[in-house]
Amino acid sequence: HLRYMVRTGAHAQARIHLDTVLAPSGETRSLKCTPFHRFHFLRGAIAVLRVDEKDAQRVTVLVQEASVLAQKFDERNGGNAFEQMLAGDTN
Repeated sequence: HLRYMVRTGAHAQARIHLDTVLAPSGETRSLKCTPFHRFHFLRGAIAVLRVDEKDAQRVTVLVQEASVLAQKFDERNGGNAFEQMLAGDTN
């Protein structure tokens, strides 16, 4: 949903939503989810934070976490689909 909001120009609303869930440290507040859902949340968070250049350090941390998850999923599945998803988001 966050990535959709960014793509449709609802940056301010996406940022408000993200800030209610994501602490400045990158930890999520009261968001219990599976690693799969965490990966997709991270993709959305990265999209929102990339709109504002001052968040580059936070983006880097979240990309690293998403990369670790993508590698684990791809190792388990025997492919590279998750790494490709993330690469598509970050390029």
